[in-house]
Amino acid sequence: MEKKGFNKIISRSTNLKRFISLIVVSIIIIVIVTVFSTTFFSYPREGFSEISLLQYNDGEGVYEAARQPYFIHRHSNYTTYFMIKNFENKVTYYQLQIKITKLSHTVNSETPLVTTECYLMYSNHTYEKILFPATKQEKQEIGTFTGSYIWSPTNVTLYFSSQFESLLVGENGVKIVFEIWRFNTQTEEFSYSGIFAFMELNVIG
Repeated sequence: MEKKGFNKIISRSTNLKRFISLIVVSIIIIVIVTVFSTTFFSYPREGFSEISLLQYNDGEGVYEAARQPYFIHRHSNYTTYFMIKNFENKVTYYQLQIKITKLSHTVNSETPLVTTECYLMYSNHTYEKILFPATKQEKQEIGTFTGSYIWSPTNVTLYFSSQFESLLVGENGVKIVFEIWRFNTQTEEFSYSGIFAFMELNVIG
């Protein structure tokens, strides 16, 4: 009887060891599968939009990054170019709002400039465009200015005006702010994306 009881204890101990071993092996397999998935399968990343401010080099016949800060003479006009690229991984309807504000004014990604802080260069609907998303290959391209995912370089001219003059009171220049707004299909209206770029113009003379 004692021998049978002893054998039962050994059997239970062996089963317990097998059960623990099975759990350990299962955990190892889960870890390996997780690491393999993370390493070898590409998951879609969150998309983004990109805006660039450019100048056209007549001598070279190419677009290049706009110089900052830029100096202009009083009562003269200033022309620059903007370009937007769609890396949102979806078709996106863009609106670009171009605003002039004081040089000392701070712009941020949380809230757009309001009319009490600036004035619009053009009416909102002037710059609107639907762009297709960039393909995987297009995302690797450098120095590209055309394509279905690109809002090709578009010129914007700032004319010296009474509104411009009013912003120069107590200032030596202005900021041209380019805000990207995207159409929201849920609310059926454009909303500020938090993406912006700006040019600092110092007025001399």
